[in-house]
Amino acid sequence: MRLYNLKSIQDVDTKVIVVFWKQNYIGFLVDDILGIQHFSEEQYEESDRETHILKDYIKGFMKSEEDITIVLDIDKIFTLEEEKS
Repeated sequence: MRLYNLKSIQDVDTKVIVVFWKQNYIGFLVDDILGIQHFSEEQYEESDRETHILKDYIKGFMKSEEDITIVLDIDKIFTLEEEKS
């Protein structure tokens, strides 16, 4: 599947994040993965922060001592047409 009709370039450095969404596994091609974090529910914060990313796609934030991680709302990333393809 192509997000926003953009062609993906895959090579030996391609990274894939796999998520379980609507009873299916899907993969997101990403430029880089900085690490894997484990969070507790207490670290979650609703999306009322000022960001440079379109807020429609942000579900919330996970706070750690060193950083803040954006939690994307996968249901809002895809259009109905993209979901069907």
